Amino acid sequence: MGGYCIQSAGAVPAAREAPGLNYPDAVIRRRRSGVAALALLALALTACGSSSSSGDGGSVSTGAAAEVSTPAAQTVALKPGQLAGPLLVRPPKKAPQIVLHDQDGKLFKLSSLRGKAVYLTFVYSHCPDVCPLMMNALGAAKRSLEDPGSMRIVAVSVDPKGDTPKAVKEFLRGRQLTGKVTWLLGTKAQLSPVWSAYNILAKSVPQTPAIIEHVSLIYGIDAKGRIRVGYPASPLKVAWITHDAPILAAK
Repeated sequence: MGGYCIQSAGAVPAAREAPGLNYPDAVIRRRRSGVAALALLALALTACGSSSSSGDGGSVSTGAAAEVSTPAAQTVALKPGQLAGPLLVRPPKKAPQIVLHDQDGKLFKLSSLRGKAVYLTFVYSHCPDVCPLMMNALGAAKRSLEDPGSMRIVAVSVDPKGDTPKAVKEFLRGRQLTGKVTWLLGTKAQLSPVWSAYNILAKSVPQTPAIIEHVSLIYGIDAKGRIRVGYPASPLKVAWITHDAPILAAK
């Protein structure tokens, strides 16, 4: 996925074009963001469970982030068919194939979801904050659609040891997401190639091994299997996902 041109969409803070942005190489650890830089559009290496503190008008995250926009907010009305998500992939790129088993032990292939809007993210079941927020947003968006079946949520584990089928099912049940999410599991050897294909960095925090530091991002994949848009963990608006799902699902 290196070499993508990722741009800001309309109706969100305007952003500089970031040609060739290829995270996590572009990730800047412990980067300070000013008020005008509303989108540390989490091509973000976020330590789930981290905290933020404010200073000199900005916020300091204990995770890391790649800053891809800095100008002041500028709201622009969306044109018909225009995606609302803040990270547009230009040109769209074919989503790398994923072949893994899900939480029910069934073999899953990403290519089997052609014709659907697919929201792909990388999470773990014991994450105390960021992952639940992303998954709750995806669930809320799916429930709000006129045709919920046109949208599929796929989560790839970033915690091979902690994400057991039981732990994942408990996570989903507690958030009313049972039957709404395909959560892909495996060993580190099985998951690492998928992380690499999608430029996802995942590692445990030495001081607290149960906490996984990982890139927090949702990919929007269209009916033809192309990555079209990305959504940061913060800010993340359910309205962006709800707006974009029918566009991504259009054949």
